[in-house]
Amino acid sequence: MEKNAKINKMSIRTQIFVIAGLTRHPLKIVNTCLTDTMGLRVKPAKTAIILSVPFLLVLATVFVIDNSLTRSVVSGKYFWFYGAMELVSIATAVSFIIYRKPVRFSIFDGLIAVFCLSGLGVTYYHTGGITTKFILALLLLILYFYFRIFLAQNKRNLSCLLLCFILTGLVEAVWGLKQLYGFSFSQHHLFKTTGSFFNPGPYAGYLVVVFPMALYYWVHGAR
Repeated sequence: MEKNAKINKMSIRTQIFVIAGLTRHPLKIVNTCLTDTMGLRVKPAKTAIILSVPFLLVLATVFVIDNSLTRSVVSGKYFWFYGAMELVSIATAVSFIIYRKPVRFSIFDGLIAVFCLSGLGVTYYHTGGITTKFILALLLLILYFYFRIFLAQNKRNLSCLLLCFILTGLVEAVWGLKQLYGFSFSQHHLFKTTGSFFNPGPYAGYLVVVFPMALYYWVHGAR
């Protein structure tokens, strides 16, 4: 009874604060509402893990194969990625509202933006419209800056996402070995090893990206 009364008292106090300061400190009010539920604080570590889930769903895109679609391997990944990006947008916004740490963008970030936007412009000019590749390239550019904002809010996020990214590469490597030795089916009738991809090209490209990160993590640890 005493605990419930304390919670009710703190909840009323929070409501009064919201009404009184709504026009003066909207971001601070939203922050209070997100980090204080019925007067009970959410642990920072637990919050970081919860907010990392949408980004983990993006990393899991490589594993998606939807047999209900005509192009099960490719189209399944597209639709999964679109849905995951919606959740990533929410997670990034919530993370920024809770921690409110500034993001220091560099010249490298500007060069990436210029390179991608110029590529999008050229693609639009030659195709005469917005294609699937155009949408994917635009979403990847947005995802890059989502990662920049999200990783700047909490240092735990970087180690967690990096380790999960390396684990996806490990799963793909094992998947490819199973296909190579006949324990699993390939995704293409002309190629024996494709992993969860449609052909060996993107499969090899993905492993090439993961390998140097895994090597760095193995040599230097989680520092």
